[in-house]
Amino acid sequence: MQWQKAKNIVVLFLIAVNIILFFLIQSDTARTRLSSSQEAAIVSVLNREQISLNTDIGRINFSPMRRLTLRPVEINHNEVLAIFFDSAEISHLTRVIDGDRIIYHTPTSDRVLTLRNSAFEFDDYNRGEIIDFTQSTEEILLEARRITDELVERMGHFSDGFALDIKHYRIGDFINAVYRFSYRGIIIQPNEIRFTITQSGIRAVEYRFFEPIGHDGESRVIFAPDEILLRFMTDPIINNLKPVIINSIDIVYDFKEEDLNGDVVYAVPSYRINYSGGARVLAEFLIDAYSNEAR
Repeated sequence: MQWQKAKNIVVLFLIAVNIILFFLIQSDTARTRLSSSQEAAIVSVLNREQISLNTDIGRINFSPMRRLTLRPVEINHNEVLAIFFDSAEISHLTRVIDGDRIIYHTPTSDRVLTLRNSAFEFDDYNRGEIIDFTQSTEEILLEARRITDELVERMGHFSDGFALDIKHYRIGDFINAVYRFSYRGIIIQPNEIRFTITQSGIRAVEYRFFEPIGHDGESRVIFAPDEILLRFMTDPIINNLKPVIINSIDIVYDFKEEDLNGDVVYAVPSYRINYSGGARVLAEFLIDAYSNEAR
């Protein structure tokens, strides 16, 4: 009997502990996600300012975050050349040094590769028709996706960790798409492969990559999404574009090359707002999550 009584007490104690832990977890979650009333309030304010919110901000976890340390990487020129030129072409390329840029181009300058630090750009001015622009928009975008996916795969280790971030979209005779690199599930905004495609195929490629080393310093409090959206709403750029539609909002790491400190650069958590308004079909607006200032 004594053992049964003791066992019942232990069971009741464990149930009580689980209940307390449940409420503690719920309380912590409430502090790192917007409540339904907070969501409704910011949506109402945005609507009055001709800004439509077409995404769920209640899913965003705004727990404290640490900044991320990255370093520039040395790009092997021969490996990049082999991506865009065949071996016979490479031997006939002209090499030009322009400050911190090294430029390779064909004899007629119709194809140009520019390398600089952790980045390179490729321009192709003379291609035959590859994409039939008389097809439906859906078919054109699917063909553009196939072409860029093939090149991303051909880039080998340069594209490891990159995935399609901004899906292919068309503006006039141009199709744009952006692939970006993620670190532990969070996109590093400047680490990107940006494509411009025409009916002649890939017209331009812009690549940049800084290698993430790891997190730095202590976790710091970041602003909540509703506070970030108030900052977005009052920005002069956005005011001149209204009405505006917010298509998505997420948290990324962002850095600027001019912030390079010796051999490293620090990327800070930033809210990324994808929006359309005025003549901007698809644009990105970045706000520092620590300071609530536009980047």
